[in-house]
Amino acid sequence: ENMDAVVSAGTVFAKGIEAVNAELAAISKRNLEDGIAAVKALAAAKSAKEYFELQSDLVKTSWDHMVADTTKIGEMMGEYSKDAMAPIQS
Repeated sequence: ENMDAVVSAGTVFAKGIEAVNAELAAISKRNLEDGIAAVKALAAAKSAKEYFELQSDLVKTSWDHMVADTTKIGEMMGEYSKDAMAPIQS
């Protein structure tokens, strides 16, 4: 019975890790695409003022994404860890 609970917990946790990895891959893809777009936008700036305004916006957007992504991954890990522990705790 205990062994079944451990196997079940491991299976649930492995599925959670797969979901987290998929989310991290999506975040990485978005960050790469955003980075390419940022370089193009900065290269097209017509003045130093426009360049620095774009750069400021890019930093803010990057920060906002990082906070949202970190929160989402943390929540996912917490949820999957809790779900994985359920079979062991019952």
